Amino acid sequence: MKFMTPAEAAAALSEYGISEGQIKRGAQRGRFPYIKVGSHMLIDVDAATAILEESREDDTLLSTEALSEATGLSPSAIRRGVAEGWLPARESRGRHLRFDLDDVRAALETQMRANMDGAR
Repeated sequence: MKFMTPAEAAAALSEYGISEGQIKRGAQRGRFPYIKVGSHMLIDVDAATAILEESREDDTLLSTEALSEATGLSPSAIRRGVAEGWLPARESRGRHLRFDLDDVRAALETQMRANMDGAR
C-alpha cells in the first residue's frame, strides 16, 4: 500500500491519462480505495494501479456485440457457445461477457475441425 494525495496520484498514474478530479470522483464513488486523514483524502495508488490495469485489459477485449460483428455469429449463438463450454469468455464487471478475439478464433477452428471429423 502506497498512499498519495489525489494530485500526487494523478502524477504517478499519468500513463493512464487520469486526472486529479477523476481520481477524487473515483474514490468518492468507491472505485479507488482511500482513507481520510483529517480533511485530506489519501489514495491507495498500488490498488488504483491494479484497478486501472484491469480496466486497460478490458479495453482490448470484445463485447458480445463486437464479437458478433467480427465473426458473423449472432449474439445468441455466441452466448450458446459460452453456455456449452466451447467458446472461451471472461466475465467483466458484473455479468457482461468479454472475449479475446484470438482465443475465440482458435476455439472456432477447433469446433469446425470437430464438426468435420464427425461428419466423416
